[in-house]
Amino acid sequence: FATVVPAVFLAARALARLGLGSGWVSRPMRHGLRQVDHFAWIGLGLLGLALWLPGWFFPLVWGALFLVADPIVYRQRPDLSLIADIERGDWRRIGRLLIGGLVVGGLWETYNHWARGKWIYTVPLLENLKWFEMPPLGFVGFPFFALEAWAMYQMLVVLGVAVDAGDRIPDHQAGGRRVRLPVAALLAVSFSIVTLLGMERFTISSTVPALGIRPAALGGVRSVWELAQHTPSTLASAAGISADSAARLVEFARVVTLRGIGTGHAYALARVNVRTLCGLAASDAGGLWGHLHALSPAPSRRPTEAEVRVWIRAAARACGG
Repeated sequence: FATVVPAVFLAARALARLGLGSGWVSRPMRHGLRQVDHFAWIGLGLLGLALWLPGWFFPLVWGALFLVADPIVYRQRPDLSLIADIERGDWRRIGRLLIGGLVVGGLWETYNHWARGKWIYTVPLLENLKWFEMPPLGFVGFPFFALEAWAMYQMLVVLGVAVDAGDRIPDHQAGGRRVRLPVAALLAVSFSIVTLLGMERFTISSTVPALGIRPAALGGVRSVWELAQHTPSTLASAAGISADSAARLVEFARVVTLRGIGTGHAYALARVNVRTLCGLAASDAGGLWGHLHALSPAPSRRPTEAEVRVWIRAAARACGG
C-alpha cells in the first residue's frame, strides 16, 4: 500500500492537471445526505458479511471501508469528504478517483499477467472468464478501491496521524500529533504483522520454485524455469545423464512452473502419481483434490479445489488441449 495508495492519488491528480472533468458538477442537494453516521453502521455490516462468508460476500469489501471512513472525514473536514462532494454536487474528485483507479488497476493487472510471481484468482462462478488474470467484473473493484483509499487516508488526516498532501501541520495540532504518531505507528506495525501472517496462512499457496540440484550436476542449468525450457535430449547431453532421467527432470520442472504449482505441490502431485503435464490434464479436479488432502491425517487448507481446477486447465492447454 506504500506504492498502491500514492499511485491512485497521483493518477487522479494527473487527470486533474489535464483538466479532465472540470465541468462535472450538478445541482447541490437541498437537504444534504441526512443521517450520514448510519453509513458507518452499514459499512460495518457489509464488512461483517465479507468476513463471515468471504467465498460469496468478498465483493462487499470494495465499498464497506469507504462507508466506515468517510463519515468520520465528513464530520471534521467536509472539504476532504467524498460524501460532502456528493452533497455539493461536485463530482470532479470522485470521477477522477474512479477513472484513475481503473487505469492504474488495469496497468497493474497487465504487469501481474506477465509476472512469474503473481496473483492467480479463483473467483467463485467466474473461473473460466478472465481478462489477463482477472475476471472482467473484477476490474470494477479498482475504481471503488480508489474511493476507499482516499477515504481511509483522509480519515488518518483528520485523526491527526497523516498530513494532507501539501498542507503544513497547524501549530495547535503539532503537540497532539507527536503523541498520536507513536501509538499509530505501533498499531500499524502490529496490524501489518497480523495481515502478513494471515496472508501466508490463508492466501498465499505456493512459493518460488526451487531447483534442489546443484547447477553443475545439470550442465549449468541454474533455475527451474530454465530447466523447464530444455529438451530432454539437450539436457541429457549437457548433464551426462540418461535420456529417461532427463525427461523426468524436464517434465517435473514443467509441472513445478505451471500456474503457481510450485515445488511443494509438485511433490504432492508426484506422491499421487501425477508427474506429467498430460497426466495432470487427464485428472478429475475433485478426485485429485481429494487424493492430495488424503496424504496427511491433518490436511492443510492448500491446495483448494479451485486451485486444482486452475492447474488442470493450464495443463490441458500445455498438453495440446
